Amino acid sequence: MRYRPLSGLAAMAVAVGAVLFLTPSVGFATSASEGDGAGATPPLGEWRVGPVVNKDGAFVYCIAEARFTNGTSLVIGRSPKDEFNLAVGMPEANLKKGAAWPVQVVVDGSVKRDRQAVAADPDMLVIANGADNDLYEAITHGTELTVVAPSDTIRFQLKGTGTALRDLRSCVERARDGQPVTPLGRLGGSSAPQLPPLLKELLNQAGFRKIDLLPLSSVPPGHGNVSTLWRVGPVLSGIATSNKLPGDTLSSLSEAYVARLKPQCGDDFDVKWGEPENLPVASIRTSEIRCQRSSGAVHVALTFDLGRGGLLQVFFHEAPEEEAADKDRDAIAEVLRRLANP
Repeated sequence: MRYRPLSGLAAMAVAVGAVLFLTPSVGFATSASEGDGAGATPPLGEWRVGPVVNKDGAFVYCIAEARFTNGTSLVIGRSPKDEFNLAVGMPEANLKKGAAWPVQVVVDGSVKRDRQAVAADPDMLVIANGADNDLYEAITHGTELTVVAPSDTIRFQLKGTGTALRDLRSCVERARDGQPVTPLGRLGGSSAPQLPPLLKELLNQAGFRKIDLLPLSSVPPGHGNVSTLWRVGPVLSGIATSNKLPGDTLSSLSEAYVARLKPQCGDDFDVKWGEPENLPVASIRTSEIRCQRSSGAVHVALTFDLGRGGLLQVFFHEAPEEEAADKDRDAIAEVLRRLANP
C-alpha cells in the first residue's frame, strides 16, 4: 500500500464528486449474510499502525492498515482534527480517478451511514467520515464492516480493530502533543501544488483561466474543513466539505455554516438566501453575506451543494466588492446546476 494524505486526497478528489458518478460496478466481492462476520473477508496478518510524515519529517496524520485474504486492503486514516477516512485498496481495479458515487457504510448491520466514495487513485477508494466518533467506535468494537455500492458489496472482518483503532487514536494524540514519532510512512514529492483535476475542470467550465493556488494557512476564519484555496483577481475562493448526518437537510447545513461565520463579522452581519434547488443528483442553495471583519468590510458569496451520497460541498468567494464575489459564485453555481441535472 502506498502512503498518501488520505484526508487531503479525499477532500481534493471530491471537489466536484457529488455530481460525477462512476458506473456502479467496481469489482467488490459480494456475499449474502451480513453482521456476524462469518462470511466477511478476514485480514491477512496483523494491523500496522503509525504516523505518516511529510518530506520534512513533520507529522501529517496516523493510519491503521491491514491486508485481507482476497487481496484488498483497508486503511483507516485519522487526522490531527480527529477526522477519519476509510480507504479501500483494490489492486488492478482500474477505477476512473476522481469519480465518485454514493455508498452506505454499515457496521454489524446496525450502524449505518450514507457516504460518498471517491476513486482517489485507480486502485483506491476513499470514504471521508469527518469527526464521526460513533462510527469510529462502532468499527473499533465491531465484527464486520460492509461497504454497499449501488450494485456491489464488500465485507471486511473486523478482527484486531479494537487494538488497532485505540492505538490509532493514541498515535494522533501523541503526535499532536509534540512527542517524537517513528514514521510508518513518508509523503515525498517536491513539485508545486496543483489544483485537483476535477476542481480544475469545474473552474475551467466556469470560465476561469488564471487561477492562483494559495496555502491553506490563508483560509479566512470560520470556513471549517477547507481542502483547496485559490484566488482569481480580487476574489479569494475556496471549497469546504463535510458529511451529512441523519436529520440534516440542505437548509439546516447551510444555515449552520453561515452561523459559524457570524462571530467573525461583529454587529455588521447581513445574510441573503436563495431558495434550495432540488436537482436529480444534488441539491443546491446560494447565499451572500455582508461582513465587517477587523481587517475591513468583505462580501462573502456562497454556494452549497449537497450530493445524494450525503457530501456537502461549500464554495465560498470573498472580495471587498459585492459584484466581483457574486459573479464568481454565479459562474460556479451555474456549472454545478448543469452537472446536477444531466
